Amino acid sequence: MVSYRILGPLEVTRAGQPVPLRSPRQRTVLAVLLVHAGRVASLDVLLAALWGDDPPETAVGQVQTLIWRLRGALGDAIDTRPGGYRLTVAPGDLDATVFTATAAEAAALAAAGQPAEASRRYGDALDAWRGPVLADVRLPAHPGVAGFHAAVAELTEQRLAVERDRIDVEFGLGRHVELIPRLHRMVRDEPLREELRERLMRALHRAGRRAEALEVYRQGRAAGVAALGLEPGPSLRALHGRILDGDPLPDDAGPPPPPPPSCRWTLPTSSTGARWPPAWWPG
Repeated sequence: MVSYRILGPLEVTRAGQPVPLRSPRQRTVLAVLLVHAGRVASLDVLLAALWGDDPPETAVGQVQTLIWRLRGALGDAIDTRPGGYRLTVAPGDLDATVFTATAAEAAALAAAGQPAEASRRYGDALDAWRGPVLADVRLPAHPGVAGFHAAVAELTEQRLAVERDRIDVEFGLGRHVELIPRLHRMVRDEPLREELRERLMRALHRAGRRAEALEVYRQGRAAGVAALGLEPGPSLRALHGRILDGDPLPDDAGPPPPPPPSCRWTLPTSSTGARWPPAWWPG
């Protein structure tokens, strides 16, 4: 059995042992095949991923050699198809599909009124992440690999959505104080994400730290004006006004709401009929 990890640096194991990928080009080809898993990755896409606008005269032969070497490492998982190559991956053998499936379980638990168990499963989903998607693979900014970059961006966005949904469940459990350090880190990493800043302000306000909540708003406004030339959006402004005026906030301690669209996951195909590829695979 071959297992693949793309939620961080690219890692491959076969029968539990690490599979060495001996060159950056091998890693690039495998990364493209994984993003197209179950579908054909065209030769044109592979050429663009490896050389951008300047492939050498021997490029096709080099791709064939790279595929041959990957087959030696991975077994019969790579098929030659008209116009390109296809990598077959079982749903449980890719960390990205395990992540989406576990997040879907968490969302279902939240919708069923089981917030504590939902929080645990959200945490299990996020534990699959070891860093940025394919952190050690660098592809050029070329139109031929736009689908690859879009897929990576979509998966990254899904991670943030799961983090937000976990926070919302934990708000419902009254864990406002515990959330503050995590939210501070998230706002620091994504300073223009108003939905994160709003959650941090709510947590600080619930913890009795009104002045800090107002300072978070001030910093966010300054960041938005400096980077985008924009004032805060209406939701963040309304929250700021409530805190500034001493008005009560909507109750955060009730049961969590039904999961938002960010948790309506597309699952991988399996013998039970779930769908493949995941939602973040390029169409």
